[in-house]
Amino acid sequence: MEMLKSPNAEIRSLALHRLWRNGYKGLSPILLETYRTSTNPMERYTALSLLEKLADDNYYTVLAEAIDDPYEFNRRKAVNWMGRAGLDSYVPALVDAYYNDNQSARVAFNVECILQAFSEDAIDNALAGKDDALAQKLRKAYSKRAQSDETIFDRNAKKVWRIAYTNSLRNDNIQASVPEYIALIEDPTEDEDLRIAMIQALAWYDKSYRRAEIAEACKRLQKAPSSSKAIKEEALRTYYRLK
Repeated sequence: MEMLKSPNAEIRSLALHRLWRNGYKGLSPILLETYRTSTNPMERYTALSLLEKLADDNYYTVLAEAIDDPYEFNRRKAVNWMGRAGLDSYVPALVDAYYNDNQSARVAFNVECILQAFSEDAIDNALAGKDDALAQKLRKAYSKRAQSDETIFDRNAKKVWRIAYTNSLRNDNIQASVPEYIALIEDPTEDEDLRIAMIQALAWYDKSYRRAEIAEACKRLQKAPSSSKAIKEEALRTYYRLK
């Protein structure tokens, strides 16, 4: 705590890391305040990255601010982490960034990549009244979500493709479909290999605002009489990763 008073940003960043490694309980508000007040871009990134590890309410709050950070790297990370967090309230800011920060090519590319995380209503509302080339690119990028979900839920599709699209959720967390994914893993009539693949994929939703829902579903699977030993084992692993 004394090191946080140093005039040297690197020492202050080291202090934040040490506080996190030692499990300091009051760290989250310190990180939020550091992000909001620091003029050093890498110190702000330190605060952002440690909040990402905590994934609490302050983390979800700071992402909405970090998308306007003066430092491109911080904006880019904020966009990626918004997709992992999954709150629909981020979508207007993401669309604004795509229009206003489009010359930052990596920021714009990341917006396109993570847009499928959010609900269709949020996308439609944010793009209402927009029909230019940028809006068309965003709608095209968002269409990947429909292709992914259609294949995952299509029992007539080839199993290898259903599992492949399910595995892709580890990197591309589609948040708006979490209730349907939970229904799939709890459906005893569904293919067991697909259910296991989905349970494994949902373990990667560890920064999602819906992770508690997934953890509760995994707890139910462990108690369900219809769950096989393999289902119960994977559910237990995912539960502890999200808890």
